[in-house]
Amino acid sequence: MSSSFSSSSRAASSSQRRFAPAGQTRSPVRYRVGPLDYEPATPCWCKNRPKAAMWISWSDENPGRRYKTCARSQMGGCEMYEWFDDPIENLFLKQLVIDLRDKVRQLERINSELRAEATSVQQRQAAQKAVQPAPEDNVAVNPGIRAVNDALTASRASFATEVWFPCILISSYIIKLLCDDSVSYTNAGV
Repeated sequence: MSSSFSSSSRAASSSQRRFAPAGQTRSPVRYRVGPLDYEPATPCWCKNRPKAAMWISWSDENPGRRYKTCARSQMGGCEMYEWFDDPIENLFLKQLVIDLRDKVRQLERINSELRAEATSVQQRQAAQKAVQPAPEDNVAVNPGIRAVNDALTASRASFATEVWFPCILISSYIIKLLCDDSVSYTNAGV
């Protein structure tokens, strides 16, 4: 983990950092330590010499390579820029890190799209529930339905008392008469 610094590498990396593709400026993996949690401290070139921040490059040229820069470089700080790690010399490992970076970004994009779709579905469902609340009882929804329901209940009671009970009484009387007649005919014929 040697520290190497040159003005040409600083200028090339600085321009790559400033012109990163949209949506790819964020690290694809979480930092294991904060940008100022390293020792020994490296001061930047600002007037009060604060500690430089350590970041990870995710460019195609230097994937996974750590560097130090002014913590306030995005807000007008100094131009201090210094590589902390040596470049990855093994082309297989370099390409592997790039492929893993791209896969993480792809999965993050898909996850973001799925979360947005889930939120959209939840909002549509909430809007549908607000427009048409499901009634607990259909009778409670419409007073006209309540009046019809009450009339049906009353007519059922009326039908039972005025029609069914007399029919049952008449039927039982007829059955009794038929039974009594058959008994009397049988007795008369003997």
